[in-house]
Amino acid sequence: VYSILFLFFNFLFHTFITRVYLSCIYYLQKIKRNEIIPMVLPLTHMNPGESARIVWIASDPSFKQHLDNLGFCPQEIITCIQSCHRRRMSAYRVRGLTIALRRERANEIFAEILFLKF
Repeated sequence: VYSILFLFFNFLFHTFITRVYLSCIYYLQKIKRNEIIPMVLPLTHMNPGESARIVWIASDPSFKQHLDNLGFCPQEIITCIQSCHRRRMSAYRVRGLTIALRRERANEIFAEILFLKF
């Protein structure tokens, strides 16, 4: 009885590992061909040096207009220059300008992080 259970769980384990391995290879191939839909995250998830494309801004209309005047509008490419978690401030480069945002405001701006092409 124990040997049958051992063989059964061994089969399940190897099947699971094989499926995970094949799905990783499948998604890696899709990343190389840029077929994966990127994930939309707040700006606070960006690391220094990363670039992103703004998707939408979830802020009150007056601050949204202020951000639009600064260059934070949908489809705009931005780069994270500095991210300081202790002071809760981050600096971003938009249209050649370096602009600092508080973490609360950066959490209201959603962007898709752009991957480097190999």
